[in-house]
Amino acid sequence: MSSQKSSKWGAGPSKWGIAQAAGALVAKPEKSQAVQKGQTKPRAKPEATTKTASAPHVPHVPKTRVSVVQPHARYHARPLGGGAGRVASERDSRLGRIVVTAVLGISILVFGSNYAGLWESPGQQVAREEAERKRPGALKDAADKLRIAQERREADRRATEKLALDREAQRKAADDEAARRAKDQAVKTKAAQERRPPPASALPNLAETDCQMNKPLAAIVPACSEIIAKHNDFADAYFIRAWALRERNQAERALTDFTRAIELRPTQQPAYYSQRALTYVRLRDFDRAFVDYNKAIELNPRSPTFHNDRGAAYLDLKDYSRALADFNRAIELDPKYAVPYNNRARTYVLSKSDHASAIVDLDRAIELSPKYALALENRGLSHLELKDLAKALADFDSAITLNPRSARAFNARGVAYERQGNRDRAIADYRRALDADQKFSTARENLTRLGEKP
Repeated sequence: MSSQKSSKWGAGPSKWGIAQAAGALVAKPEKSQAVQKGQTKPRAKPEATTKTASAPHVPHVPKTRVSVVQPHARYHARPLGGGAGRVASERDSRLGRIVVTAVLGISILVFGSNYAGLWESPGQQVAREEAERKRPGALKDAADKLRIAQERREADRRATEKLALDREAQRKAADDEAARRAKDQAVKTKAAQERRPPPASALPNLAETDCQMNKPLAAIVPACSEIIAKHNDFADAYFIRAWALRERNQAERALTDFTRAIELRPTQQPAYYSQRALTYVRLRDFDRAFVDYNKAIELNPRSPTFHNDRGAAYLDLKDYSRALADFNRAIELDPKYAVPYNNRARTYVLSKSDHASAIVDLDRAIELSPKYALALENRGLSHLELKDLAKALADFDSAITLNPRSARAFNARGVAYERQGNRDRAIADYRRALDADQKFSTARENLTRLGEKP
């Protein structure tokens, strides 16, 4: 057997092969260290071999194979080196920016839309719009202009409807009148043919019909219309129907009937002029109202009612001196007439805030007419201004007992309770005022001021 043995490193003596391999492995770290220290080491020349020995075989040392594909678990454990690590790092950075941008965009969208009111409940939206409407600025001005435009359109629509109703009523009255005249003419013609006198057209007794001012308004108009259809020259029927139409807020139709009654009896009934004047006042046509009031007083200068009514028209125009003169004249003509005392008291308050003189006149009015609810309300207001809360509450209680639908009395009593410190009763009375009249804005403002929803 040969003395030389084969080894796993190749043919040749085992010792030499092992040493060569070890030398090769040891040389690499040294070179690495020299390079790291910044030193340049000349490459060593290979040792000369003897002629007798054959060229040694240098074994191949395989390098450890490293994959550039990292397991997912280790991907997050530490950054990769080389190009693959930079790609992964940039990818992470881009992904992070995308995620942050998406979160910020969603947050802005959510909170922005909520701030803009897209997710508001109906109650929140109404409260916000009401607050924005009351806030001064362009939004409030736009809301006010829109409201004014809507009110004008509504007023125009109502005026058009009233005009259509008036024309229809006039057309029907004309048709009825034509039919009645044709019938009367036929009766007269027949009587003439038979050579007998025509029948006398006796006017009905209004006390036996519903054409009276003490009847329900819904019954007065048709009853008077039926009489007018048969007797188109019955002035009192026109007058009573006109009064009922005005009380039913049909002032234009009322004016037509008042005018017809005055045409039939131009001097016999000054009340026709006075009532037509009151209709003009409700239409805010004061020039024509004063013409009619003056005519009524001319026909009956000793009427306290005509002087009181004209004084009330002057009071509406804030002409306090003329109003006071008319109320004084009415009281002079009839000292037991309660209404001018109440109106003179209001003149004292509005012209110079003289609540003491007003209370004197209101005491007299209530003495003459204990169930005069309006005088009780006015006296309560004067006591309230003079800070006599006990007397004010007593007057408001009496006024509400006489007139349970008075929004002004409920609101005034609420103010008195609030000044007493009784917040719950004040809120209850403000709500009752709104129940009596939904358009009573003062009570609504009082509830809002107390933090209550109207």
